Amino acid sequence: MSAANEKDEQLRKNNFKSSPDDISVRFILLDGSFISQWFKKTDTLTNVYDRLDRGFNRGGAIYTLSHGDRDLTDLDDNTLEALGIHDDSQLIMNASSAA
Repeated sequence: MSAANEKDEQLRKNNFKSSPDDISVRFILLDGSFISQWFKKTDTLTNVYDRLDRGFNRGGAIYTLSHGDRDLTDLDDNTLEALGIHDDSQLIMNASSAA
């Protein structure tokens, strides 16, 4: 992320008044770029996939998400909170060989 993008991200975080139930999650996309998105702690992983597919996976690549060393495949109905995903967590999009 460029210095300008990092500064914009910090300004966005400082100016955004979130509720205690909001968390900012950072994603490393398939192309290696970074984005941050706001979610509710009670959102399911399915909600995360839906938002990523609409905004950042327009080519329809098949992927999975991981949180640190933990593969989140087949955990779609779990909430972010139940998965241990908290404010400033980082999720990584991984290319999948599944068809």
